Amino acid sequence: MPAALRARSLVALASLVALASLVLARAAIADEGSIRPFDGRTLDGWDGDRSYWAVEGGTIVGRSTESHPLPASTYLAWGGDMPQDFDLRCKVLITAGNSGIQYRSHRVDGKADMAGFQADLDAANSYTGILYEGLGREVMSGRGEQVEWSPAGKRVVARFAPDERLKGVMRTGGWNDYRIEARGTRVRHWINGTLMTDVNDGDASRFRRDGQLAFQLHAGPPMEVRFRDLTVTPIVEAPPASSIAVPEGFEVRLLASAQPGQGSWVALAFDPKGRAIVSPQAGRALRIELPGVTPGAAGDEPRVAPLPEVPGGAQGLCFVGEDFWVDSSAPGPQNGLWRLRDADGDGTYEKQARILEWTGDGGEHGPHGVVAGPDGMIYVAVGNHTAVPPSVTRGSCGPWAEDLVGDRMWDPRGHAVGILAPGGTVLRVHPASGAAEMFAYGFRNHYDLAFNRDGELFTYDSDMEWDIGAPWYRAPRIVHVVHGGDYGWRSGSGKLPAWSPDTLPPACDTDASSPTGMLHGAGGGFPPPWNDMLFAADWTYGRILAVRLAERAASYEGSWQPFATGRPMPVADMAWGPDGAMYVVTGGRGTQSGLYRIAPIAAAAVTTDHRAPTAGAAARSARKALEESDALPPARESALADDDRFLAFAAGRALERGGVAAVRAQLGAATPRARAMAALALVRIGTEADARAAVGALLAMPDSLDPWTRLVAIRGLQVAVARHPALAQGDDGTRIGSWLARGFGSPDARAAEASLALACSMQRPEAVAPAMQRLRGATDRADAMRWATMLRNVKVGWTDELRAEFFAWLDSADDSAGGFSLRGFLDRIREDAGTHVHRPAGAAVAAAKASPAAAARSTGAALHAWTVEELADSRPGDGSARDLARGARVFAESLCIQCHRVGGTGGGNGPDLTGVGGRFARRDLLKAILVPSADVSDQYRDSAIVLKDGSLVVGRIVGQDASTLTVSINPLGPERETVQRADIERIDGVPTSSMPGGLLDSRTRDEVLDLLAYLEAGGRGG
Repeated sequence: MPAALRARSLVALASLVALASLVLARAAIADEGSIRPFDGRTLDGWDGDRSYWAVEGGTIVGRSTESHPLPASTYLAWGGDMPQDFDLRCKVLITAGNSGIQYRSHRVDGKADMAGFQADLDAANSYTGILYEGLGREVMSGRGEQVEWSPAGKRVVARFAPDERLKGVMRTGGWNDYRIEARGTRVRHWINGTLMTDVNDGDASRFRRDGQLAFQLHAGPPMEVRFRDLTVTPIVEAPPASSIAVPEGFEVRLLASAQPGQGSWVALAFDPKGRAIVSPQAGRALRIELPGVTPGAAGDEPRVAPLPEVPGGAQGLCFVGEDFWVDSSAPGPQNGLWRLRDADGDGTYEKQARILEWTGDGGEHGPHGVVAGPDGMIYVAVGNHTAVPPSVTRGSCGPWAEDLVGDRMWDPRGHAVGILAPGGTVLRVHPASGAAEMFAYGFRNHYDLAFNRDGELFTYDSDMEWDIGAPWYRAPRIVHVVHGGDYGWRSGSGKLPAWSPDTLPPACDTDASSPTGMLHGAGGGFPPPWNDMLFAADWTYGRILAVRLAERAASYEGSWQPFATGRPMPVADMAWGPDGAMYVVTGGRGTQSGLYRIAPIAAAAVTTDHRAPTAGAAARSARKALEESDALPPARESALADDDRFLAFAAGRALERGGVAAVRAQLGAATPRARAMAALALVRIGTEADARAAVGALLAMPDSLDPWTRLVAIRGLQVAVARHPALAQGDDGTRIGSWLARGFGSPDARAAEASLALACSMQRPEAVAPAMQRLRGATDRADAMRWATMLRNVKVGWTDELRAEFFAWLDSADDSAGGFSLRGFLDRIREDAGTHVHRPAGAAVAAAKASPAAAARSTGAALHAWTVEELADSRPGDGSARDLARGARVFAESLCIQCHRVGGTGGGNGPDLTGVGGRFARRDLLKAILVPSADVSDQYRDSAIVLKDGSLVVGRIVGQDASTLTVSINPLGPERETVQRADIERIDGVPTSSMPGGLLDSRTRDEVLDLLAYLEAGGRGG
């Protein structure tokens, strides 16, 4: 076998073995997280005297007889791990004597009995349903009793039903349904669906949460008891409401927690009957009736019901009248934007219409939020990995293109490689006809949308955190979304700067975050000033931001502050409830989900919006009129030169819609800015001849242009050359180069960057020296990298001194801090410079920086396969009680640092862990470390590439073009393999993680807990 194929086979075999191990591990869990301790055939895994216990006809039978009496109670105990909180259900039949179901119990050395809780069961039905504590407090509650055990051991009783009525619930001599719920300190028993007892054990000196499951056969006269259909479903809780901080005057309540099999929730909406609808990232939606919120909801516990007919994997939910809009990113036939209706009111959405079908696997960058607009239309947020369906019209969105200056560098790790404009989009859909148009574009991965009190649309867009430290990185931002707007996202290094006049700027930037759900205060019941703020969720750092929007001409300027913060609080979506409170779901990427209610402690007064008309309202009205116009009205031509970018942008797009002739006519406009805007419009919609005319008009501009008009003119030249490269050559190129040179020394950094970038891309020799002067005076690495990026492909204009200086900077450029892709981008700059600029003869080459090396192991712990249950109850916090320095050492010694970064230090093959304390509860974090294949983000998922010769290449696809794929085949190293597309039979997703399990098996409990504390502290103190 050739060595290459043998290597491929070994990698493939390792992946398949890992997959098989995962399948076998999951086989012990049945029915979406439920545990079945009894296999229905044998007592394998059970410990007890087999002369009294047996299996007959699919049931566990406990029996004593006259000939084989029972002198002392005996127990059949299951040896498997019981979850600390659970819902146990089984069927029981007792024909004589006394029995019970032991839970949270343990065998006592030297005694035949078991100590702990017992759900009692007797044939005479005197005690069936009560809670008894063996070798402890004995009868803890009777039938019909709600008992509170105080910390001092005092028993406080309230009766909820008479014993005589509850006694009649049991079917004497027949099978009965027995249910036990143990949730924290509260335990409850049901017989045949009727609550028998309710106990809250607040006596911490005697309360135990762990222990075994067992059945009792009581000493005494002959008896028989049978058990079957035994199922144990773990109960899990989202982090408590106390873990979420809100402003004074607000309170938080945890209403519901996702249970095993209910998925990790990412979308939330309320139906017309006040019921919460949640959708997991993978799986079917759920309907939750909330006592005190949902009209008519009975009891004090939420009632959760599946909605099997609703498309799963929805990341957007919205009710509009009787219509239920569902935006599903699930693969296969569920995929798409759906309009559902419960036509007969029976709670089932039997009328279903798929309005839009999404193509490809957008994953977490696919179809997202869906909201109703004040105009009665439906607005949909679509991430940059999902193509716009062919049926969607362009609407007022212009003739987009990449319009880049110079040679783009794609992400060196393969993210969004090959994805072109329009990128992420907002679509507008007619609710009745389903006709859809593009409303705005140029986003990366905006997740949700919200309308403010003025009826204006906003979103919260992200940027690639792998780009942090690069000049094209832009912080996550609050964006005012207008009709026809382009917001400048282009893949890799190609993002258009915020000043580009053919794009629109944000209302404000935020700090590092992962944008998810949005709301505006106008839809809820919050008091001022919160009722006029925009709320934007940050998944990574566990926050909800409150954004104040101040009018800025035809748009807004934003400023933000934290509203709610939690550790953890991976907030995914928000919705206003029928009571005006804010409801929040946490979840995503397999994290534990919860549904929380945030509300003012005192009810907010009902207010009516009586605001007087403002100048901003008039400007927005003028802007909207232009956005909907088929041409630029003569009365509004002056808007082209307006200082308000949103108004000028709308005028420019209206001018374009009027056609080439109308745009040409504006080249003779009275003001230089209007002429520059017309020239920019002409190169966007015209032919090459039109572009030459536009360029001529721009080059005739006077030197005395104001800064913004000069930027418009430079951008017009950039777009002309990008769309018509021939303009960079010959006399045209010379004339453009001479005009650009006037801006090389501009005090306006934007003009200098724009002029030099275009000149360098045109191979103008006169650009090299001033660009090197800018690099020499750079204030930081990102600024220097800006000039190095544009210089890397310039072949002419260099002196040996400038080359030596350029390569000296490249050799010394520090890539140790920043995003995962920073090193790859710098390597690409060095590679291109070596090809086009050429290193001077004899120039030294700096040594390559080594990857963070694993430190020597410092533990002598015996091997132990840690489980989530063993460690989940350890107390998370700020790390003050743990050794964070040792946690940092474990992070390095266990090879975590090879693939992950914390606080800017570490490798780049796995997720950055700096913010895990804000999005992962301790149980979720442990699960991600100890069971890494339980949930794998699509950004880090490997692929199995089956080739036509039968071989296999397994790894992460990190690059692609029309003919090849580049695959990283070693998660701990730089090894890559190039695969020809023509050789590929198929590509399958690998469900397992490349992160191996067992990395902490040689660590002590304290070392593991120190590591957790170090991660939860974001690397601080290590």
